[in-house]
Amino acid sequence: MRATETMRKCLSMLLAVLLFCSAGCGPSETDEMRQLYANEEKIATPYSSYVMGSGEQQVNGQGTTGSFEAFNGMVMFWSYYLEQETALDIRYYIRVKQGKVKLVLVDPDFNVITIDEISGQTGMDDTAVQTLLLEEGTTFLKLVGTDDAQVEFEMSIREGDFYAVRD
Repeated sequence: MRATETMRKCLSMLLAVLLFCSAGCGPSETDEMRQLYANEEKIATPYSSYVMGSGEQQVNGQGTTGSFEAFNGMVMFWSYYLEQETALDIRYYIRVKQGKVKLVLVDPDFNVITIDEISGQTGMDDTAVQTLLLEEGTTFLKLVGTDDAQVEFEMSIREGDFYAVRD
């Protein structure tokens, strides 16, 4: 009986040590943000969720410029409530030095539409212009990054509100 009691104590201690050691083995916050890249359900939400090493961004009038280092996750840059279906031009420039990013539009029905996707050490030669037919309701624009993206960006739309990202 005594050996059984000692065995139980040893097993309990072993279980406690295993639980303690495995507590930190879950995905890190950065890993969770990297996984957002392919998760359209989470991208479609009207908020930002990201980690980054550093970043700078300026919002000026109807546009924004900036750069992010070690960026993983998603940032909402722009939103606009439309009372009727409207066509708007988005002008954008993106250069990726590392990782990959995509510029997406989320429509009022929470559908994610990829405008552009760029990966490591590539960029655009010039500013692109795309005309988007936007439905009635709230639409928003996001930049989504993964693999510690290092990205420079510029974008403008003549309507709506641009937001500054806080790091």
